[in-house]
Amino acid sequence: MKRLKYLIPLCLVLTLSCSKDKTEDPAVKAQRTALQNTEAVGIYRNGDALQLFDKTEQQLVANPSKLTFRIQDDTGLKFVSLQLESMPTDGQKVRGTFTDNMGLAIGSIEDLELIKFSPQHLWFWSDNMRVGFIFPRIGM
Repeated sequence: MKRLKYLIPLCLVLTLSCSKDKTEDPAVKAQRTALQNTEAVGIYRNGDALQLFDKTEQQLVANPSKLTFRIQDDTGLKFVSLQLESMPTDGQKVRGTFTDNMGLAIGSIEDLELIKFSPQHLWFWSDNMRVGFIFPRIGM
């Protein structure tokens, strides 16, 4: 009986700590869900589009061997680029490096997760940075 009195609180603590959804902040959950419901290729932060791909003035570049995604203007002078350390699998978080010369200044991202994929697109999200990416699945 003495052991049972300690076992019940322990089970309760373990149950609460093993939640499937680690995102506690409702705003982050809403931003993540909004990204998953979007199809527009681009970069998003805090639920807002930072840079959307415009096929009339920009190019999409994907390098599967370097796990790099890039949106650049037709001259190649203005760009945003995301390079992954590795391609994440279900539930795995990977490191990524974001570079740009357009003043977005996202930098290094430690917790990129592949949150959705289709035959055409990949959706990446970082809970810590509140930044998301939708890129075409060219060769990935």
